[in-house]
Amino acid sequence: MSLFILCVLSAMCMAVDGVCPPGWTPFEDSCYDVIMEKEEWAEASLICGTYHGYLAVIESSSENDFVKGLMRSSGVNEAVWIGASDLFQEGVFRWAATNQKLSFTDWRAGEPNNMNTAENCVEIEYYLQDQWNDNLCSKKQPFICETSPSSDLVG
Repeated sequence: MSLFILCVLSAMCMAVDGVCPPGWTPFEDSCYDVIMEKEEWAEASLICGTYHGYLAVIESSSENDFVKGLMRSSGVNEAVWIGASDLFQEGVFRWAATNQKLSFTDWRAGEPNNMNTAENCVEIEYYLQDQWNDNLCSKKQPFICETSPSSDLVG
């Protein structure tokens, strides 16, 4: 009860013991938020960092289904950035937050295709049945952040 009162009286609130920051949605061991502000992939990654998080790292079919559902429930009707790219080695997609190669993928048929040798960042494309697509990192669009429920201060 005292933690609740502290959070109510404080402008800043800490996420503790599996509690997600206000407005974030829990799934398994993480919290997620769809940020509707349209940004390039790199800027989106930096913004997620301001929430003590990172662009979403999707490691299973169930997590992928959860993220797709979160997109729909948030009213997203366009592509959103997630945290994978092949910026450092063409054709080798890695999660920016962990530098791990993708162990799970949900690429649309024919993807990734690096169209015009310029597509290096991964999005979930609303118009492609919510499947993954590689696109220009400079494209501005919403994005999904992921953070730990045990993150430090959350605004």
